[in-house]
Amino acid sequence: MSICIRPNCADPVLYTGLCSFHYTKLHIAGGTRMVPAANTRRRIQELHDAGLTYQRISQLSGVTVECLRRIRQGQYARIRRRTAHAIASVPFTPTPARSVPSIGLRRRARALARLGWPFKTLDAEAGWYPGRLSQLMYEDTTAVADHEAVCSLYDRLYLTPGPSTRARKWAEARGWPAPFDWDDNALDDPDAQPYNATRDHLTAAQRRARKAANDKARKRGIYRRVPVGPAREHAHQLQAMGWLLRDIAAASGVPVDTVRNVTARSRNGVIREVADAILALPLAPKTAREGTAA
Repeated sequence: MSICIRPNCADPVLYTGLCSFHYTKLHIAGGTRMVPAANTRRRIQELHDAGLTYQRISQLSGVTVECLRRIRQGQYARIRRRTAHAIASVPFTPTPARSVPSIGLRRRARALARLGWPFKTLDAEAGWYPGRLSQLMYEDTTAVADHEAVCSLYDRLYLTPGPSTRARKWAEARGWPAPFDWDDNALDDPDAQPYNATRDHLTAAQRRARKAANDKARKRGIYRRVPVGPAREHAHQLQAMGWLLRDIAAASGVPVDTVRNVTARSRNGVIREVADAILALPLAPKTAREGTAA
């Protein structure tokens, strides 16, 4: 066993030929090359919360994006002193954190899990360290930047089956609604309920029967969510005839916000019931429709 190189010291070596006492003394004096990564890890999180992406931090500090990710994810216990100084020198102005209720983030994350997207995969897609999404889900509020990141993931993945059967079964066992169980504008409404809000009251046998019926329907090409194109085109034709969004909503029984989403080209799919309700409206001018009603 090696002993400390300092005179009159017989303690075992910790780093660079020095014992724990002498190495700590040298570190306090600023003479060590490696420093603990904890403070730098917190600094990266502060920069991220302030709105700086990994790419922007890399540009300002000269540290690679991959190195920033590894530090933030806790893969390094110690880092080079010059790396810590470079990240600490990145300027930013702390601002009061803007936050929103986390219910929308929670519902979107659970809906994606129901499609087979595990949380660790969503963390990687968002550029977060593993476990961050799970933490955010169980907080009362979340930062606007985090909420928008999950919304972006949801808009990109809600029509794509995930890679994990285990995640899908895990979410299904907990009764988490899938994306097609929610109206587009209900995800952030605390008072809104999914279309299948009675799911939790079903017995295990009833759930198995429903799953078997859904699987059979999928094999026959029957899906709850359908392409939005026909409903959007029909709504545009009604608008050309003088119908307002509120007129379409009142006649079809569909919320105005949902009608607006159907016409705005922001979605590729729509719930079958919504599409059927809009397509059922007759193509008649608004004036003629009012005269008929009179």
